[in-house]
Amino acid sequence: MKLSNNRFIKNTSWLLSGSIVRMLIQFVVSVLSVRYLGPSNFGVINYVAAYTAFFTALCGMGLNGIIISEFVNYKEHDGEILGTAVVMRLAVGVVSSMAFILLMLLIDGSDKTIMMVTVLQAVQLPFCAFDTVKYWYQYQLRSKHEVFITTIGIVITSVYKACLLISKKGVEWFAFATSLDIILLAVMYLFSYHKHGIHPMVFSKDVAKRILKACGPFILANIMVFIYGKIDTIMIKNILESTTLVGLYSAAITICGYISFVPTAILDSARPIVMNAKKKNEELYQIRFRQMSAGVLWISILYSLFISMFGEKIILLLYGGSYIGAVNSLKIAVWYTGFSYLGGVKSIWLICENKNKYVFVLSVMGAATNILLNLLLISPFGIEGAATATLITQILSNMIYPAFFKETRGFAICAKDALLLRNIHLKTFLKEIRSN
Repeated sequence: MKLSNNRFIKNTSWLLSGSIVRMLIQFVVSVLSVRYLGPSNFGVINYVAAYTAFFTALCGMGLNGIIISEFVNYKEHDGEILGTAVVMRLAVGVVSSMAFILLMLLIDGSDKTIMMVTVLQAVQLPFCAFDTVKYWYQYQLRSKHEVFITTIGIVITSVYKACLLISKKGVEWFAFATSLDIILLAVMYLFSYHKHGIHPMVFSKDVAKRILKACGPFILANIMVFIYGKIDTIMIKNILESTTLVGLYSAAITICGYISFVPTAILDSARPIVMNAKKKNEELYQIRFRQMSAGVLWISILYSLFISMFGEKIILLLYGGSYIGAVNSLKIAVWYTGFSYLGGVKSIWLICENKNKYVFVLSVMGAATNILLNLLLISPFGIEGAATATLITQILSNMIYPAFFKETRGFAICAKDALLLRNIHLKTFLKEIRSN
């Protein structure tokens, strides 16, 4: 039951501390940028970013959980696993970049601003392949290297944005900021692995076949996750025909995500711990899984309560009066955060239980639900309807729908226990932390 050498605590501390530093830097620059751009230009960037998210999900190939499992099961072949994953993602990234530009030409080719933003954001897709290195660090619980790299990237990108604000550049320059960050991270991850890795990155056909077989359902699931995570932004633009409303809604969703560094750090650090426990001790695995689930869920719930109480003041303080129309959608949407991160917990459970085939099934159900609810609610209720659709979708997808199937009902029970703080051995866990 004792946490081995306190590695989980130390690793999570590194992830949290790095995330806090990055969040503070990004927070200040983001607030100033959102104020400067205004709802309409901010809406353009986020409208294109919604499509970018689709191709980013495609480029990720659902590897975030699979590759950790690969490292756990084939630890002596980490160079082959990492090299193969990078090459596969790089190839998908190149194709995705071209497909993205072509798609936007067909949809919004007459809008020069949208097309310029599209090209500048499409540049990032091939470079996303190299952040696969971070999963190698997470597997080894050496996330301080990942923290160091990402923090440097954020600092440089923030300086870039600050220069844009000072020189009063147009929306296109801000659109390139995300691509700049991804490119910088790619270069630093390559140098970092060259320095710390024992085995060189090489491509293996056998590993590629094994990874493709394992991650197939997760690739499709990621596409479905995009649909019920980003389709609302696209539908707001096309149904309400307003980039300003997209900007208001995006401002609300941005505030919802400010807490993300905490549950993300917990998931990234706990993933290898939980997967290792599954191989060695089923009872410990069940306990650790519930502890991870409860931590992710309740931190998000407390944040949602805070935002619900002070949403209007937060909007005015951060973004100013021009974004006051985002208040109601913020107070609704913020409650989806906890259930959204349960989706990440669900993916870990499905991998550990070898039930990958249900990833796609559950994701399709979630995507279909979100599209239907957005069609029903956006037109009569505007961005508040989109926020309501997102909240209902996340609750159904990550707590209710898994209970529909006998094979996934175990996760629904775990999620309910996490929500009710049942069977998580909280006192024992706190004692372990103090003893370490």
